[in-house]
Amino acid sequence: MMQTGLDLAESKPVTKAVPWRYQYSDKSLVEEVHDTRYIYGNWDHLFGCWKQETNSKQPTEIIPHWLLIDENGVWVQSDEAFQLKFPKIGARQSTKWKHQERAAFIAYISSIPRSIRSLVAPFGQYSWILLDMIWQMPKFKKFLDQEIRINHGQYIVAVLALAKVRDITRGARRQIALDIMQTKRKLVIDSLVTSSKTSMFIKFLPKFGSNYYEPQVYEDVLNALVRPGIVRAISELQGGKPEILSVLMCLPEEFMVPAVVRMINSEKWGYYASLRNLVALMRLTPKSIQTRVFDALRSIRTSEEAQTMVSRWEQALIEKIHFPKPPLKAHRQLKPITSAAEMKKEGREMNNCLADLVTEVITKNKYYYRWEGPERATVCVMMVGFGENRHLTSNTAGDWIFSHAAGVKNAELSNQLIEYLAGLVKRLNFRC
Repeated sequence: MMQTGLDLAESKPVTKAVPWRYQYSDKSLVEEVHDTRYIYGNWDHLFGCWKQETNSKQPTEIIPHWLLIDENGVWVQSDEAFQLKFPKIGARQSTKWKHQERAAFIAYISSIPRSIRSLVAPFGQYSWILLDMIWQMPKFKKFLDQEIRINHGQYIVAVLALAKVRDITRGARRQIALDIMQTKRKLVIDSLVTSSKTSMFIKFLPKFGSNYYEPQVYEDVLNALVRPGIVRAISELQGGKPEILSVLMCLPEEFMVPAVVRMINSEKWGYYASLRNLVALMRLTPKSIQTRVFDALRSIRTSEEAQTMVSRWEQALIEKIHFPKPPLKAHRQLKPITSAAEMKKEGREMNNCLADLVTEVITKNKYYYRWEGPERATVCVMMVGFGENRHLTSNTAGDWIFSHAAGVKNAELSNQLIEYLAGLVKRLNFRC
């Protein structure tokens, strides 16, 4: 069954015809569009993928950065994959073109044994690399099957990510496959990175389950393990989702108490917004208040208590910290929202998330206004010329520019109103 691809902007039709052809044989599949050619070597001949431009004499082996098979090992046809292969082509594929492509790739994918396709298919972006390793080292198939049963294959994926296998040669990939099968795991990881936490990293990998992430995620996890708070937090985690880990990595050590970690692990992201705000607000409070907050966090035991405590302290600090003065000159229709209470009221009336953005005004260089014209809107202005986290201590420092605006329920505004508001903000800037 053909899948409907993304309607990418680059896929708009053009008037000129684009030459294309597909040629399948017992040795390879050749896909040629305009001046770019891909050669896919058959499983029974020389498996791999090579790319050649018309101005180059020799093709270069590549690892496809688009999906060729889905989770069932069946070829994937999509406009997105086509655009990734041929980013300079502005034409849509005709029905005949797609039929030829489909027939050619189904024949090509069918040359790969079904059992092998089914084994690697769940690994998504890593599936082609695993096919390559199995083709070069047939024993790797059995090893991969065993690893899937033991730890979902996460150790293998971590090695591929840390080794940056997309950038190494065919021979180097074969050596990586050998090392994975024959060398102790810690030694393999140690050969790829400089870290004192490789053993802990290997023990953590099964927490990812059967989810396989971008290479950067595996690097970030390894780097985070040097923090004692992260190590303690990991013992509380039931899973290893990158979203949860990224939250933990951004927290100061003092917030790494078990109850807060459990709250994060519950994936109630509304409470995460409050936690993020509290962390930002703490940077602006005296040490004495910070100590009170940390003592309070250490005294709680459950995720529910953490939710209550974080929300309570967030509101308390918002009330204590000075709310900045409006940065723009007064205007009869563009009214500043000058307090946390007013921001919450605006959020209710406009049915938007303004109530959650109070900390942006207090800790970052943003300010919100109410547009009281015929078309009601909430308007955001931002300061340029300073770092993102600079606190608003002066309404004359830096230049204020229009950021964005939206109507009720974040409805889009007319282009005419957007242009008018942007110009109005420019005129009302104190520095103008």
